[in-house]
Amino acid sequence: IRLFPQISSLISYPLYRSSEKLNQTVTPKIMPIFAPYNNYTGAQNISSSNLFSANRATSIKEWESGPRINFGIDWFIDNNKNSNAKITIGQSYRFNKNKSDTLEELSDYFISTDVSMKNNYLNSSIVIDRKDIDVKSIGINAYSELYDLKLKADYSYTSGKYSNINEQIAIGG
Repeated sequence: IRLFPQISSLISYPLYRSSEKLNQTVTPKIMPIFAPYNNYTGAQNISSSNLFSANRATSIKEWESGPRINFGIDWFIDNNKNSNAKITIGQSYRFNKNKSDTLEELSDYFISTDVSMKNNYLNSSIVIDRKDIDVKSIGINAYSELYDLKLKADYSYTSGKYSNINEQIAIGG
């Protein structure tokens, strides 16, 4: 039996602005996580599903090791006519146990967008290397309805800098 103790809290402060034509919400977020160091897993990569997650490890038998802070901002815009957009930008800072620990303390930049107009949407996420300011990975999903025609397209790319090069395109209708 393994126990993975930790204490965390997502702290956010939504700021609203509303008019007849447009509603906006800007939400700064910070998530301190106090967790002991363990030997099961180190720092994990950030993605759209785990930026503000207490545990980024993908296995039920693992837990991300050590204290860290996840932080970012959400900006949501709605025009009251079935159209909206959301942008999320964030990073994570991990406190290394020893000065000799060479793991990256500050994560790469993560940017996510969601745009929706009636029955059409576009979702994208991008991870940018914080040192070289080059693209580490991209994921784009699009869906569109035009009368009786329904189209879907997906694109994903992973640079060869940190893992195997991977690029995929999917189109359907």
